[in-house]
Amino acid sequence: MGPGPSTERELVLKPVLNSSVAKLLNLNQSNFDKARIMAVKCELGSSWLKAVPNSACGTRLDDSCVRVSLGLRLDLPILTEYVCLCGANVEPLGYHGLSCRLGPGRQARHLAMNDFLVRCFQRANIPTIKETHGSHGGSLKLKNLAQTEKIKLQALFISESLVDIRSVLDNVTLNQVKYAEKEMQIKELNKKMEKFCDETQNRLKENEKLARKWSDVLKDKVETLASVVTKIENSVKCY
Repeated sequence: MGPGPSTERELVLKPVLNSSVAKLLNLNQSNFDKARIMAVKCELGSSWLKAVPNSACGTRLDDSCVRVSLGLRLDLPILTEYVCLCGANVEPLGYHGLSCRLGPGRQARHLAMNDFLVRCFQRANIPTIKETHGSHGGSLKLKNLAQTEKIKLQALFISESLVDIRSVLDNVTLNQVKYAEKEMQIKELNKKMEKFCDETQNRLKENEKLARKWSDVLKDKVETLASVVTKIENSVKCY
């Protein structure tokens, strides 16, 4: 049995799709395009298409939102080029609105990101003070809090370092004590060895004296025996 229709269709379309993908990658060599393609290709890149359109939850998108979303993901022009009020040239791709200092949604995105970060810090039990829009007191409090946390971390690091240094000093002191004990033991052994050597030398001297004394005694005895033997021999000759 030969391959089915779907298999034949895949065999025909696979080279075409591969060449199209290669051409697309060659046309998108900049870091910006690579980041956009990676965001589109990720597992959750198409989750917004599966969301239930609900106005109460804010998931309902009108035609303009869908057009802009597709244009940003596919790198398609979504507007005509013009000069923004901030003085920058707006390109047809529409990326300038994401960073324009006069854009209406820039501050809203900033506040939404602040809310998200505050919730993350609160879940991690990290003290956090949210800065209100347009105020500088919150910023000062955040700086003071950050400075306090920094001082706490430095104090913790110093205390841990002191504990490590103390343990090292204790080990050094213990090693010095052990070395001193070993040195005392070696000195005692040396004293015992010296005493044993002195006693051995004294005994050798005493043994030499005794040997000389006994050698003199034996010499006298031998001479006495020799004279007695001589007398006996003389008396025998006379008879």
